[in-house]
Amino acid sequence: MKNKDSSKKIIILEFILLALIFVGIPINGLPYKIGIFGEMAFEGPFYVLFFSIPLYLILSLVLRRKLYIPINYSYIFFVLFIVWVIVGGLVNLDDILSNTFKGRTGISKFAGQIIVIFFSIIILTFLYNLMKKNGIGKIKKVLSISLILPFIYSFLEILHGLKIQIVTDFLISIDKYIHAFGILNYLLSEDEFRIRSVSGEASWFATYLVLIIPWLIRNSFFTKKLIYKFLLAYSLVLTYLTFSRTVYIIILIQIIFFIYLILKNSQKYSLNMLINETINFMKKRKAITFILLLVLLLILILIGIKPFQIIVSLFDNNNLSNTARLSSQIAAIKMGLQNFITGIGLGQYGFYMPDFVSENAVERSTEIAQWASKEIGSPWPPVHGLYARIFAETGLIGLLLWLSIWGSLFVTGWNLLKRFNNSEFEKKYDLIFILTVLIGLLFIGFNIDTFRVTNYYVFIAMAFVFFEEYGETIPRRILSIGAKFKSFVKKEKV
Repeated sequence: MKNKDSSKKIIILEFILLALIFVGIPINGLPYKIGIFGEMAFEGPFYVLFFSIPLYLILSLVLRRKLYIPINYSYIFFVLFIVWVIVGGLVNLDDILSNTFKGRTGISKFAGQIIVIFFSIIILTFLYNLMKKNGIGKIKKVLSISLILPFIYSFLEILHGLKIQIVTDFLISIDKYIHAFGILNYLLSEDEFRIRSVSGEASWFATYLVLIIPWLIRNSFFTKKLIYKFLLAYSLVLTYLTFSRTVYIIILIQIIFFIYLILKNSQKYSLNMLINETINFMKKRKAITFILLLVLLLILILIGIKPFQIIVSLFDNNNLSNTARLSSQIAAIKMGLQNFITGIGLGQYGFYMPDFVSENAVERSTEIAQWASKEIGSPWPPVHGLYARIFAETGLIGLLLWLSIWGSLFVTGWNLLKRFNNSEFEKKYDLIFILTVLIGLLFIGFNIDTFRVTNYYVFIAMAFVFFEEYGETIPRRILSIGAKFKSFVKKEKV
């Protein structure tokens, strides 16, 4: 009886932990620090994970509950990536030990990043176990639960944009507990209005939107519940109000990709049918459609948005933000080309950046000049792109291993999608959702240059569980290697 009660309690605990982790996903700019974990402490889920992983491990051992390690190519590529990072560090050890810049040392940066990488695979393994125990049904529930906090906070931001002072005062009073920086730009500026919700930056909010918008599109297609259509419309308004060029483009690509997969994999829908259904919905729900359009129009008029100019600015050579981002990534690519195999070592980009960025960029951009400055306390140089950073710091092999993590996931999902017939709508929509999120996260890598994005590991674990549930088989080569290893162990024991 006691064992049954204990099992029920741990099942409830597993769901609560999963819900808390998903609720924390959009929170990625917290003003707290925890010693050696450095930038990981920016992430909301980190605090749940930091305390729950050892607790969950102890409970599992005491209650003799199984713990699992994912057996698939993607996980193996992740392990190999970590091994390669260590190899690159050993090859570049002399340079890492001698690097100093802005009062920081190469070895401290390398050690900090190694901790982030190791903690990332621990997070991934833990999340895989947590999601596997909860199952797909509960994962879907917590996806919807995660909407509550960022959507309510964003609504308050919209009221702030509409000059409702009591809301502005409230947001200012709680901002220091949620955001490490940005209050001047987001709450105290009279010339600019942007939505960032509970994220650190408007563009960082994209790490959550790329997960939740495909989920809402999926539910808008699969279910007849009006709430999902309303939430989808609201999420697109929030996307619009980020004023982030990156967010616009990534979400647009995801929507196009999702619709393409729906049309390709379903006899139920055609392009004309989708258009007709949209028109019919607007006719049947005239009041709701009118209210949504009126609210959107009022927001546009009162806040004054010029989205076309924002998107066009992405391709403007005279835009200094573009200059800073492009110059940083070009510098990283140059480093990678000079250190083609092993790179310069994890976390070492900032030490070499002043030598690789062009003089013209330093003269044109004050941001580049600050990043290249040796002055202690000046901003640390960002790469503004994860792929350029990986190429610079781990070389071509490191980049290929990182891309293989995602590529193997995509191939698995694509093959599973082709396996189901048109009567298995729910499974098809789930797989299309997973593939669409994967595309979005891949594009996020062109804008964010850090490994601390918890959503990466949440998504990978979620993809593992969905794929296994929907019939992914363990590759024969992995089974063969596993069988040989077990045979070897048995011989050694004898």
